[in-house]
Amino acid sequence: MPFLPETRCSRRHTAPYYPRRLRRSEPRRWPKRWPLPPPSRACAADNLDTSKEGLPVTEAELYEIHRLKTGALLRAACVMGVQCAGGTPEQAAAAEEYAMNLGLAFQIRDDVLDTISTEDELGKTIGSDAAEKKTTFVSLLGIEECGRLVHLHTEKAKAAAAGHFADTEFLCWLADLLADRRK
Repeated sequence: MPFLPETRCSRRHTAPYYPRRLRRSEPRRWPKRWPLPPPSRACAADNLDTSKEGLPVTEAELYEIHRLKTGALLRAACVMGVQCAGGTPEQAAAAEEYAMNLGLAFQIRDDVLDTISTEDELGKTIGSDAAEKKTTFVSLLGIEECGRLVHLHTEKAKAAAAGHFADTEFLCWLADLLADRRK
């Protein structure tokens, strides 16, 4: 990998090698083409989420909160995987689209489970979002519409991966697993 510092030791079987730090005059080795969000966006999602506690939130704001939180975490993992494997920019864009839709489907399903599941089944406190007066997809749209949206975003995620990767069986299995989860 050309962007990593040299990690070879001068002698065999020595203690772990810690690469030297780059001087300020040396160029950064992180490719600028990697579409990862700056750290300030992750903080913006938490700020947006906490600033809206107890206040009405629109559907667009709720999508934005979860795009910047759950979606961004999955996006980073998927895009880094493509980049580390030497993928093309088209594959990185497909991974990003897959992750964003998977993140939305996951979050909507989580809101549904927080409403319809039991503590024994889910393994955590139920109704915590309602108790904290947080706006959720269920409180905005209802359980039926949320179920439809989970499957819509799951299908969008699978469609994003299709045609860009040699084998999408695992990605499709994961999307279906998260959409139909009970925990």
